[in-house]
Formats: sequence, structure tokens, C-alpha cells
Amino acid sequence: MSRKKDKRQVEHEECVETLPKVRKKQMIGENSGDEAEKTLERLVFGGETDAIRELEKLENEVSVDDDSASEEDDEVVDELHYEIKKIEGRQPAWEDDADDEERIEISSESRLKKLRDGADETVVTGKKFTQKLKRQFERIYGDASWADLDKKARKVDSESDDDEEEENSVLKRAGNLLTGKSDNLPRGFLDIARTKDANIDKPSNAALQCVEFHPSAKVLLTAGFNKTLDLFQIDGQNNPKLQSIFLERFPIHTAHFTADGEQVILASQRRSFYVYDMIKGSVIKIPRIRGREEKHFDKFVVSPDGKHLVFLGSNGYLILLSSKTKQWVDNLKTNGSVDAVAFNADGSRTFTAEGDGEVYVWNMNTRSCVHKFRDKGCLNSTTSAASADGQYLACG
Repeated sequence: MSRKKDKRQVEHEECVETLPKVRKKQMIGENSGDEAEKTLERLVFGGETDAIRELEKLENEVSVDDDSASEEDDEVVDELHYEIKKIEGRQPAWEDDADDEERIEISSESRLKKLRDGADETVVTGKKFTQKLKRQFERIYGDASWADLDKKARKVDSESDDDEEEENSVLKRAGNLLTGKSDNLPRGFLDIARTKDANIDKPSNAALQCVEFHPSAKVLLTAGFNKTLDLFQIDGQNNPKLQSIFLERFPIHTAHFTADGEQVILASQRRSFYVYDMIKGSVIKIPRIRGREEKHFDKFVVSPDGKHLVFLGSNGYLILLSSKTKQWVDNLKTNGSVDAVAFNADGSRTFTAEGDGEVYVWNMNTRSCVHKFRDKGCLNSTTSAASADGQYLACG
């Protein structure tokens, strides 16, 4: 780092010397010192396009079009012209001569073997290693022309046009909201009011992992690592607490209402899970799930038709349980690890997303995979959701 700073300091001093001498006194004066400093900073540390414009402006001001121009002014113009050319072909601020002497082994590690041009190539210099890394980067990600400073100005000029095109594309996809009759949004203005927090009657003393509304009643559940399930009646005014269930040595990772709203299923990083019966007010422990040996069952979803509970197992397994009896029904198997599960509105289709972006579509009547596709651009799929009308599937 010290050598870089020394090099930049030298360039800074050279730029000071090449500024027009007929303007130097003015630029270091009390009124224009800040502007001169900004120009020098752009010259040395970035903003090449602005710096070139500034130098060209100064070059025009000291041009030798009249007889009064001195020989010193001619030299200043030549120096300015040289600085403009140097900036346009800017080189790295600092290069380490030791790169040529360094030797790097590229045949010992598997991640470096792909850089070799041939099987006989085992050791390369530091400079050649840098060139190989650059070539590998461009082969995967392109030429990185997006980082070109000269393109930034052109990009700013076209941003307004791009924004307008994006708005038009959004409007094209929202046609059902623009018709005269709409069941989605009322006409005119929407009234929005800030109400009290849902769990204001009993705030959680730990991070909440689960928040879900009851399918038919104005009831909300919250649960988390404090091993407590809380139920609140949501009225927007007081939001009183209805019930609290504490489960010893059972930090809650997932909690869902059943489709009929009569029970709450609670899961943790345990082989067992709990069922809270809201009608009877009792808590039932399900000791294990037969049919599949797992270290724990901490993630699951509830089918909207009320037939199944789907637990996410290891090695791509989906464990199906009967929502009524809580007994094992069947297993579904994918090629990778399943990280997200979603149902369509009637529960006849299940969508499973793997970590690498592979999405499976399952027929729950036949329990078979009917379609498979890849979520393009996915880096790590963690969640998915299906629209109520069955037209869209969102993966994230």
C-alpha cells in the first residue's frame, strides 16, 4: 500500500507542474483553490472523463492563435496535449516488478488446474497467472465492460428512457387492474391507518420464527425460539392475547394452522412434533414419524385441501403425513435437497424448489412428478409461493 501511495503522490506533483502556468497563480488563489484541488483529484484518483474536459478547456484558453502568445505558452499547450493523451490511455497506478519473479504452482490444486493451457504446464509467473485469471473471469462473466468509466455518462443519459420502458412493461402485465370493473382494488383512494402492533399485549422476548393468520378467524399466531406459542385476537385496537403455550426444550422453528383452523402444528429440530388442539385446548406430542429416519423434522407445510402435512427431509425426500391422523402416508423423492414447498389453491399440485433452482411439479393424486423446470438465474432457492388463481409460481 505504501508503494501505491508514493506513486500516486508522484503523479499528483507531475499534474501540478503540467497545469498552465498562465493559470497556476489563479488556481491556487483564495477563490479557486478548491476547484483546482478537485481537478487534480479527478486526474490522479479517478474521473478521467471530467479531467480530460478540464485539460482541454485549459488548452483552448492558452492556445497560440495570436502573436502575443509566448514560447512558454507553446510549451504549456504541448504539455497539456501530452497529459490528455496519457489520461486517455491510462495505465495502472502501480505495478509490482516482483510479479515476474514469482512462481505459482497451478497443477497441485484442483481449482487451479482449469487455468492450464496444457497438461505439461505446471508453474507460471505471477504476471501470467494474473492474465489467466482475467481470461477465466471473462469467459464466465463477460468482458466486464459495464465497469468502463466512459460509459457512465451515456448510461445516465439513457436512464430516463429505460425507466419509461420499464413502467410500460409493468402496465402491460397489470391489465386486470386497469379495467372498469375490478374485484382486486376499489376505485378511488385507499385509506391506510397505522394500528397497534399485533403482539403488543405480549411482545416476544426472542426472535420470532413464525407469524400466521388463522384461515377464517381474526386470530394470529406467533412462535419462536423462546419455546412459546402465542395466539392473539386481532381487532386493530387492543389485540388481546388469547392463549400462550410453552413447550419445554422445544424451540419452535415452524408453526402452521391446519386448513380447517382447528389445530396448530409445531415443529423443531427434534424427531417429534406437537399438535395444539384449539377446540379441546390440549397439546399432543407426536413422538416420531414412521417411514423415514431423520435427525429432525423442523420444516413442513400444510396442504390447503386439509389432506396432507409435508415435512422436508434430507437427501431430497418429502415425507407425506395424513393431516387428520398424523400418520405417515408416502415419500416423494427429488434429485437434490428440497428447500421450499408450495401448493396450488386446491392442493392438487405441489411445487418443490431445490437449492440449485430445479423446480418439480407433483400431482398429489397420483404422487408423481408431472413436470420439471429450472428457475433461471437462481443462486440459492429458499422459498416459493403459488398465486391463488393458479397462474403464477414465485421462487426466490
